[in-house]
Amino acid sequence: MKHFNRKIKNALFILVVCLFAFIGFSKAGVIFSDNNNVITISTTKKNFDPNNYVAAMKTFVDSKEQGTTTNNETKTSVSTTTTTITTTLITTKEDVELTFEGKSVAEVGETLNKTLGGILAGTGETFARLSMEKGMDPYLLAAISAHETGNGTSSAANKKYNFGGIMCSGGLCSYPSLYDGIESYINLVYKNYYSQGLTTAEAMNKKYAQSSSWATKVNSWYDTLKNK
Repeated sequence: MKHFNRKIKNALFILVVCLFAFIGFSKAGVIFSDNNNVITISTTKKNFDPNNYVAAMKTFVDSKEQGTTTNNETKTSVSTTTTTITTTLITTKEDVELTFEGKSVAEVGETLNKTLGGILAGTGETFARLSMEKGMDPYLLAAISAHETGNGTSSAANKKYNFGGIMCSGGLCSYPSLYDGIESYINLVYKNYYSQGLTTAEAMNKKYAQSSSWATKVNSWYDTLKNK
């Protein structure tokens, strides 16, 4: 009989809870106490779930019948995903593709810089890269420029950035910067000579200069630039 009364008592607990749940108050607080074991349930209208409310009470009642105290906790499990990113070193085109006789742009440029002087000092890598991008001999391009400008000391080189004796309608062509001058010179040699199969100083001589010794002088610079 005593056990049956406890069942009734527990059922009344659940009934009271359900009544509060469905009334829909904006806030409701219910405190149950038995033998110093206190359970407090509070909720709001916004996120109240009567099913969870009743389930919580059922757990409390079951624990009381078994003579134990149940502490229900909600634990948040944080899953940490470790992503391994494989970083591919991006190499530049000149590092991978641009080589001349087995040497990279930097290596050819370093060799050229040992000889290039005047305003051309330190431009070896620029000559190397722009020439090699077009499949041209960088030593030959630098040799022609060194010959035409007195190795970077001529007025045309210093005032007009003209590095190949390039002529326009009004005289020597003028360019806005050192780089533009070198690039324009190399593009002109490619268009008017290299693309037409004239790839040596001897082959270029007749078209490039009136002097028959032009090729000899260019080749002298070529040997110095390449082998120093």
